[in-house]
Amino acid sequence: MNILKRVEKFARENLDELNYEHSKRVRKFALKLAKKENANIEIVEIASWLHDIAKPKYSGLDHHIKGVEIAREFFQKLGADQKLAEAVLHCIEAHMMKCDVPDAPQPNTIEAKVLLDADMINLISPFGIAKLIFVSTKNGKGFNECIAITKKVTENGFKELQTASGKALAEKYWKYNQKFFKLFGG
Repeated sequence: MNILKRVEKFARENLDELNYEHSKRVRKFALKLAKKENANIEIVEIASWLHDIAKPKYSGLDHHIKGVEIAREFFQKLGADQKLAEAVLHCIEAHMMKCDVPDAPQPNTIEAKVLLDADMINLISPFGIAKLIFVSTKNGKGFNECIAITKKVTENGFKELQTASGKALAEKYWKYNQKFFKLFGG
């Protein structure tokens, strides 16, 4: 079994339903962006599957740190190429929004920028909006607070976009996002 199939299997076995569906969508966006930005597709695809690998156990704003630990151990068991593993680990550690985790490593490769953009595009898409409201509700927030949190987080996500291709792809979702929140008077 090749590395991509092993990574996808690992993700399917270790992510909960919500984060697996999220990762599938991030992967889709990331592959589109990787082609446009001439990024290494293998790195981007692997990072897409693994970027939230820690979320089922560590859902906080430090899940990128725990995710690097989990992915590093996984790569060691696989005997993965060290250069490939380090590139993916950088993508995982640098996928956090600067406004949420100011001291998190920032993306300094095109692959990390592509992953961050794909994650942010998914965040501002209808799926991302639904996910944010769902998670806020699970965390005990009231309806109006859920809407306010989701609006703020998606606005921040749009501001975090790194690449021209990411900004172009996000535009249709951003327009939808704005219409959606106008329905709530915001």
